[in-house]
Amino acid sequence: MFFCVYSISGCSHSILGASFLCLFRVESLEMAVHVQSYRRQVGFFAWFLHRVTGVLLSLYLIFHVWVVRTVSHGPAGFNQVMAAVQTPMFILFEVGLLGTVLYHSLNGLRLLLIDTGWGIRHQKGLFFLFLGVGMALLVIGAFPILRLLNATFIY
Repeated sequence: MFFCVYSISGCSHSILGASFLCLFRVESLEMAVHVQSYRRQVGFFAWFLHRVTGVLLSLYLIFHVWVVRTVSHGPAGFNQVMAAVQTPMFILFEVGLLGTVLYHSLNGLRLLLIDTGWGIRHQKGLFFLFLGVGMALLVIGAFPILRLLNATFIY
């Protein structure tokens, strides 16, 4: 039950955000000019990547709910999904998913620190600190996933 409520909440959050951006993009040219003239420094890239990873996670959530629904149709559906999930492309997709989750969650933690006032003077340093921690965790977490890729080619 919690999963269903969470997935609906995450999807609605993504849809509302996208529709909000579309509405204001059409109606407010001042905002578009402001965004276009924004200096592309670390803060911009952190903001942009946070939005992109949020959209990607929302799309993954929809895909995941669809896969779980397909698996619930019996043994034939389960076998079909398991065959697709064990392909090398999907295993590499899982490494990308891990990186997306790590970036989005660690950048969210960074934003929480900034919003509470603890990291307001060290925004750029916090970004690179959490980016480094995320990269280290990605390397550590990718090894077990990539072992599956090696096992796929062996068997």
